[in-house]
Amino acid sequence: MNKKAGLILASVIISLFLIAFVSAQTTTADPISALGEQLSKFFSNAVIPGLSFIVGETTPSLTATDSASTVFISKVLLLVLILCLVYLVLGKIPLFSASSAVKWTVSIIVSILGIRFLSSGVVMAILLPYNAMAVAMSVIVPFLIFGAFVYSALETPTARRVAWIFFGVVFLFLWFMRASDGSLGGARNLYPLAAAVSLFMMLLDGTIRRLQLKMNKEKVMSVSNYRRYLELLKEYDAATERYQTALKTGNAKIITAAQKEVSNIDKALTKFGV
Repeated sequence: MNKKAGLILASVIISLFLIAFVSAQTTTADPISALGEQLSKFFSNAVIPGLSFIVGETTPSLTATDSASTVFISKVLLLVLILCLVYLVLGKIPLFSASSAVKWTVSIIVSILGIRFLSSGVVMAILLPYNAMAVAMSVIVPFLIFGAFVYSALETPTARRVAWIFFGVVFLFLWFMRASDGSLGGARNLYPLAAAVSLFMMLLDGTIRRLQLKMNKEKVMSVSNYRRYLELLKEYDAATERYQTALKTGNAKIITAAQKEVSNIDKALTKFGV
């Protein structure tokens, strides 16, 4: 079903391009410019009005600073997000999972009902966590990259501390350089915050390094433990065979020794959660 939907979507897109291209060939000597013009008219006259009808109100609230286009794009993206999530959830429910047509129908209905009647104020409130996530990820990623460099390339504590100090100084320099830039608003306070985090990382360098070494040791130990576990399994199979052989001899001393060997290996395997 997914392949069929992909083929249908690709066919529609190719058909639109071909129609626009043929129309451009008959109206102007510059087919590329006309193609773009035809596609622009198609989206302006068909796609955008259709989506506007589906998502409903996009008029900004009186107290909001958002524009109608921002609300419109946000509602369209939220519509797609809800559609995908609802489709995935319905796929886990036996009542709907048997029919793709039913899943798509219910998903489309639920997503449209969920988005169409949302006011612009509610939409912008919904976007706040996404904005926070984007800012947090944008700030954290440079620290992750720089931290990976510091703890993989620099061996001595002094070198790592100097690197973190330099990183913090760069943020302070940028802060002073842009202190008079009014376009940044409160966002310029992220620079001293990042510098403070750099100082914090420098002070905790020893702790972080010990945690890194501990994690590396645990990783190595897990590999060696797994190898030991495989060796014990082989020993257990061999000991079990010797115990079966001892039972055939009828010698109580040999049987007891073989049984004890199997028991000892079984206890060792128990330590691995087996």
